[in-house]
This record gives sequence, structure tokens and C-alpha cells, in this order.
Amino acid sequence: MNPLTIIYGGGEFASCIASYLFQAGLPVAMVVNPRQVYLRHPVCLGEALTLGHKRVGEVEARAVSPETLEMEHAASWEEKWNQAVWFLIHDRAVPLWSLDDFPRFTEVLSPGFLVATEMVPSIEDWVKEVPVSIGLHPPVSEEFEFSFLVEAGWNYHLGRAFREAPLPATAHDFHFFKKPFVNVPSPIAGTFLAIKKIGEPTRVNEPIGTVEGIEIRSPYEGQIWGLFPSGRIVSARAVLALIFQGKGGEAYLHFGFDHRAVAGTVLKIILQQSGLHKSMAKRNS
Repeated sequence: MNPLTIIYGGGEFASCIASYLFQAGLPVAMVVNPRQVYLRHPVCLGEALTLGHKRVGEVEARAVSPETLEMEHAASWEEKWNQAVWFLIHDRAVPLWSLDDFPRFTEVLSPGFLVATEMVPSIEDWVKEVPVSIGLHPPVSEEFEFSFLVEAGWNYHLGRAFREAPLPATAHDFHFFKKPFVNVPSPIAGTFLAIKKIGEPTRVNEPIGTVEGIEIRSPYEGQIWGLFPSGRIVSARAVLALIFQGKGGEAYLHFGFDHRAVAGTVLKIILQQSGLHKSMAKRNS
């Protein structure tokens, strides 16, 4: 049995990594921030936390719910969590839970790998508790000693694995690519009600939704790739929409080349490190 990999995060990078590991037949689970908002929700497995389950392509994530835990007849709370997580893995699903509900997952589940795609204060403790830790660079902090860092920025190092954080590049570094996306921020705080849908085109000055009854109009022309969930409260200056300024199509329904580059490297690291541990175990037996 391969060691368990736990991914922190439920967004695009985390979901693509989980998909790659799942389809490679490796046991993988996800822990998410319950307050995280997913603009590109068609490709974000983190939505399983509120929906109960979420399918992206061939991969389904299922939330570890109180009902799931009640099905387990273990003596302790820790054993219930352990059994519930592995039940879902054996049932061909990616277990997913809120960090608030199960913060001691590294202690209870003893994962072999941790992949951090987002920043959280607990990361420093997690890094010390797992044999191999992998962080994305950016957005995770460079202060912690991850076993590996994987470049997630749009530059010629995209998908490259580092043992130590690379030197910061200047703003004028020609190795950086220009992203064809623009954000539409909310000018005020309040309840957002969407008028547009993800995948729809938008023109300049066309309304994409309302906040407290005030129309929010797009200052750009393009295709909507991400949208704040309708009916939820948005804070002032938070991103309401992600607009792609290239040629429209169905690419918004799929992971990008950047997500795939990072996921492929993470999978390679985990396969290599798993093989290393297995060969050492055989040698010592």
C-alpha cells in the first residue's frame, strides 16, 4: 500500500494535483479552509465541503460528514476519522474535510506526504510531522523547510522542483509570462447576486451581477472563467469575476497548463519518494 498523500487546499492547483494522484492509483485526501471561495468552481473539488460531493472529470471528492462518522463503530473519535477517510478512499473517492472539523489529521492519519497549495499558520507544524512535504512557490511561505518546492508562477521555471526556494525575480524579468486574465473587484461589501454565468461572454460595461442591488459592470471584454458564488456575502475589493481575454471556448471547464505542469511534478516527486522508501524497506528486511 502506498502512503497517503494529504493536500491542503481545494482550489485549482489542489484539485488538479488530487486528480493526477487519484488517477495514478495513489491514496489521496484533501483538507480545506471552510471560508475559502472558489471563483473557478467547475474545476474546484473544494466545493464538496458545501455540496457534499463534487465531480471534476473522472474524479469525485466526498466530504467526510457527521453521517459518515456515525457509520463507523470505532471506540475513539480519532479511529472514526481514520476509518471514514479510508472507507472513502477504498470506495474510489477523494475524502475531503474542513480544517475546523479535523485539525489533527497529520497526527491521526500519519500521511507519508503533505502538499500545501495555500498558506495557513498550521503549515509549520505539519511540515515537521510528515516524512515528505511539498509546497507551491508561490503562494506558500519560503520560511518553512519543505522537502520540495514546486514553481507555480508563470515563468520558465513553471513546474520545476526545488530543494530550496529560488531567488526572487525582479518585476522586469523577461522570463515572466503575461496572464490573459483580468479581475473584476467588488467596490463595496454585501450580498452578491450573479447575472452572468461562468463560460458566458461579457462586453465592456455589461452587468455581471449586483451587490446590495447595485449593478457591477465589467470594465473588460472577454469570457467569464470565474465568478463569486451568487447569494454569498462579498467583502469590498474582493474579486467578483475572473475574465479571460483570449479566444472563448470550453477551456474554462478544464485545468490549465500551469496546473498540469505543477501536478505532474508533484506526482513525479511522490512516485520517486515512494519508490525510495520501498527500496529502503526491502533492503532493511
